[in-house]
Amino acid sequence: MKKQIAVLALSVAGLGTGFGAFLDSFSATSTIGFESEYVFRGGAQYDDGTSIAPGLKVMHPFYEGQAYVGYWGSYPTSNRGTNRFSESDVYAGYNKQVVEWAKLDTGFTYYGYYNTPSYQDNWKEFYFGATFTGLIPNPDFELNPSVYAYYNFSGEAITVEGSISRSFSLEQFVPNLSLSLASAVGMASFDDALGDQEPTNLKDVKDSYTYWKESIDLVYTLNKVASFSVGMRYSGNNNNTKLSPTGNKGYNLYTFKEEDSLLWWGTSATFGF
Repeated sequence: MKKQIAVLALSVAGLGTGFGAFLDSFSATSTIGFESEYVFRGGAQYDDGTSIAPGLKVMHPFYEGQAYVGYWGSYPTSNRGTNRFSESDVYAGYNKQVVEWAKLDTGFTYYGYYNTPSYQDNWKEFYFGATFTGLIPNPDFELNPSVYAYYNFSGEAITVEGSISRSFSLEQFVPNLSLSLASAVGMASFDDALGDQEPTNLKDVKDSYTYWKESIDLVYTLNKVASFSVGMRYSGNNNNTKLSPTGNKGYNLYTFKEEDSLLWWGTSATFGF
């Protein structure tokens, strides 16, 4: 009997150790951001005003890669302007380093919109992409390029986006300070540009356009798990359609504003654990 109890105790201890190791292998990052405009793929989503953007991503090793789930939101901080809505997105995916210089990433995002105009659908989008490192022999000029493709089921839209980024140390001026530059260009093509809830006389409106975004941020690293950034962003598009549900210029799934270019600023704090 004592032997059986000892074996059972060792088994429970083993399970506890294994479960503890499983929990220890989780990692996560959280962010809280503030943006003077909410711009998505070249289009301003609000007519005016600022927003708070919280986020959380949890990761765990899986089949020699990494599985992850996450949340991101955008919530207006004032009642200025029109077309003010709240957004809560959830996503899940998997990435893996397939070769030394390339990592593949795939997943699904659900975009939840609240207090929106009646024609705004909740989006469902699949994505697949690759990030490349070490393509340039000199690490001082590494640009970290990536290419992603998205399929949006709501607008029957295909979007392809390429981006590059570069970070420069400013330690010689201020300890723990760096400068981050990023640039992206994309093309969106819709078979149903207004989604599923537009008036029947505008069903299956086709649309396509190119967009771009540039950003520059000062990043201060507080410690190994926390950093703070502030910077400027510039974005634009060449979309001339901008159909609304009533046929007037001003709206489509990606662009809610009559502006072809936008300059705004943002700041964020990031924590890892």
